[in-house]
Amino acid sequence: MPLRSFLGIALLVVGFLTAGGGRLQARDGGMDPSIELPIAVRTHVERPFGGFRRKPPPVNGKVYGILSIAQTKESAPIVKPISENAILAQLRSVLGKQGFREIVAGETPDIILTVLYGRGFLRNPYMRGVIEDPISDPPVVTILGATPDFLVRIRQANYESKLQKAQVEKLYIRITAWAPPQPAAAGKKPEPKILWHTTMVHDDARRDLNLVYKDMLEAGAPLFDKEIEVEEVEIRKRNPQGAVEVGVPEVVSPATPPKE
Repeated sequence: MPLRSFLGIALLVVGFLTAGGGRLQARDGGMDPSIELPIAVRTHVERPFGGFRRKPPPVNGKVYGILSIAQTKESAPIVKPISENAILAQLRSVLGKQGFREIVAGETPDIILTVLYGRGFLRNPYMRGVIEDPISDPPVVTILGATPDFLVRIRQANYESKLQKAQVEKLYIRITAWAPPQPAAAGKKPEPKILWHTTMVHDDARRDLNLVYKDMLEAGAPLFDKEIEVEEVEIRKRNPQGAVEVGVPEVVSPATPPKE
């Protein structure tokens, strides 16, 4: 192609991208409302036994202190580093919206929170009542036996598909509430006591956690210290993604003829 023609085409392309309505705009991390971001929330409240049955759910306090935050080391690392301070800032925000309050100097908390995040193969909540033998990495579960309750549940509509979906590697954030340490009996160490825990999971373990941690915490916060009658609750948020917008094309002729 002659150099004059090549330069002319190049100038037309530049004009299309930069002049008038021909705009090329990149959006990174925008929210596309037409695509959903599924987040599953698993939550549990500890209930001590009273006789042959468990007692009613306890009333746990809402004044909290944050003890630690850590990334799991048991599986593959997350795809990009993330600021733990950013996770804690979002956690404090969603806790405040649910009526929790952080301790001030000299105050004793009702609950102590720990945060664990990362990616990995979590225990499958749909396998409750199953005697299993997990082997290999990723885990392949061999079912050795099951309770009658599980055999009834496995026949429910979509239960097996949910079980299979829960078996894949997850991106997750887990919030655990502990009781403040109590004086132990003489000669014994105080045992840590879990009050409740909530885990937010997303199926795409290769997604950047920076893009979804806020939505994960927002999805899970209303279920902090709450009991649910199902294995997990799926909440769909708007999907964060990058996009490119191209405006109306407009051809701009070069002001002067290109030189050889």
